[in-house]
Amino acid sequence: LDMTVSLDFEEAYLDPESAFARYRRATLWNPGGGTESLTGFILTLQRLAEPHGRTFRYRSPNSDLLGILLER
Repeated sequence: LDMTVSLDFEEAYLDPESAFARYRRATLWNPGGGTESLTGFILTLQRLAEPHGRTFRYRSPNSDLLGILLER
């Protein structure tokens, strides 16, 4: 897991309307979490135009996806 996945996801901690806010609700980190599952949220994420493996970008959902795969 080298965090060079081309994933369109910004960790915008202060924006309540961001994908990161949806992510926090899906992981049940925020009180009154939504109805979206973590797997469902991850499946909505899009790739960036840049190819995988080019640039390091820490994205929390990458680690979560690895955990989901290992669980199965």
